[in-house]
Amino acid sequence: MTTLTYVTGPTSSNSPSKPSPTTAPILLRGLSEREIINDDQQHAADQAMTVGELSRRTGVPIKTLRQYSDWGLIYTIGRSAANYRLFDADALWCVHLIGQLRGLGLTVAEIRELTGTADPIGPRLAWLLQRSRQRLSARIDELQQTLRRIDDFEDAHQTELGGRGGVCWPGDPRCVAHA
Repeated sequence: MTTLTYVTGPTSSNSPSKPSPTTAPILLRGLSEREIINDDQQHAADQAMTVGELSRRTGVPIKTLRQYSDWGLIYTIGRSAANYRLFDADALWCVHLIGQLRGLGLTVAEIRELTGTADPIGPRLAWLLQRSRQRLSARIDELQQTLRRIDDFEDAHQTELGGRGGVCWPGDPRCVAHA
């Protein structure tokens, strides 16, 4: 029997893209095979997901999940005998939270900032959400300016847009040369 252990931080190595079975044993990380695993560790191994399974269950691309793992946003529970990253149910929660924060306009870099400190997350998250709100407001202003330019263009070119302006667009040098 292979001894199991949890990896408490992100792993960083090149993982094959083809997933192995989710029931594969987790590789040892500093323990001998003579050490006995506890029930929680055995349950984690039984419930382990490869990156492919995590991708199927979350809808997040495998490449993105690997990046999240490499950046420390999602922790693995170890590696399979074939050296595939293995994840437990906690990874599902992490991916869901990352998706929620991205949906609120936070960048991945900002989400990484949240995980890089021992300080309480709440005040930092509040500040990041305010920053996201400011970015979104600026973007809305830019889009409203674009809508005004569309309105101005339509007003200036009602004849042409209505199909009553002929074959050439007004000022087209190709049409003036042939006239």
